[in-house]
Amino acid sequence: YNTKSFKEPAWHRQITDPSLGPPIRSVQIKICAVPNIVSREFCAALRLATKDENFFIFANPVVKCLLEVAWWNGAMKVDLVQLMLSIWALTLLIIDTYCGILVVSN
Repeated sequence: YNTKSFKEPAWHRQITDPSLGPPIRSVQIKICAVPNIVSREFCAALRLATKDENFFIFANPVVKCLLEVAWWNGAMKVDLVQLMLSIWALTLLIIDTYCGILVVSN
């Protein structure tokens, strides 16, 4: 994009021209450069926002990003471990119920 003439380059027309095929949707990329925002103190403050009038804070893109980063970098792994342990325990219970080989009786 040329900021002096306010015109796009020629190759840009190939992407945005609807006569060439299906429409191409625009993408919004936002970058949040707040250092050390993923912290215990910030998450604890969010946890205390339990009243209905405080829920507007969760619509903020920075808070959404914080929760997404915290989920994919930590909480999701704990959730997967709990799921795998639950499946393993259920499998052992089913095997013991139908086969009776896990319990040693006197």
